[in-house]
Amino acid sequence: MEKHKLSVPEYSVLSQANQILAAAAEEISIEERIEKRLEITQLIREQQEDVDLLDRIRNTEGHLIILLKSEMFPTITGEVRFTGKEFLVLNTNNSEELVNLNFVEIIDGLDQKAIFRINNSQVDTTLLWLKNLIDNNRSVQIWLSSGKSISGQIIRHNSDHLDVVANNKIRVIPMKSIVLLRSLNEAN
Repeated sequence: MEKHKLSVPEYSVLSQANQILAAAAEEISIEERIEKRLEITQLIREQQEDVDLLDRIRNTEGHLIILLKSEMFPTITGEVRFTGKEFLVLNTNNSEELVNLNFVEIIDGLDQKAIFRINNSQVDTTLLWLKNLIDNNRSVQIWLSSGKSISGQIIRHNSDHLDVVANNKIRVIPMKSIVLLRSLNEAN
């Protein structure tokens, strides 16, 4: 079989055709990459829309600053230790504090990259924390939604309320009325 030698004009046409094909392939590749990036960006946005506040809190490391709905309650700064459906426990410099998420107005310090949802069947670890307070006879200070505050010891935790001994009386406190519960360092 005889090899055909390309003339200069034929070689030039083939060279130009190869350059056009390479440029077209590169353009398709760029378009495909742009398309993939747009798909990924859309997927991330959709996942972020599905992330609730508690998931973001669970996915955040470091200190949070929590402002409650009324200035009569303190601002809380600390690291998340336990989370539950409506409550979280923060470890502050001096104590541990149970915070009712229904009374939170602003949270500073949440991780902006928290884009995945945690399984909702996760254990309410705030219950473990409350049980530990009871077992260790820890004193607590509780701020209520009415603005009142009581100090005492939790002697019983039920599904929706606490029994607290305060001033030699057993006080029953609905969980939904607790804004903030602070564990005091000393045990009785």
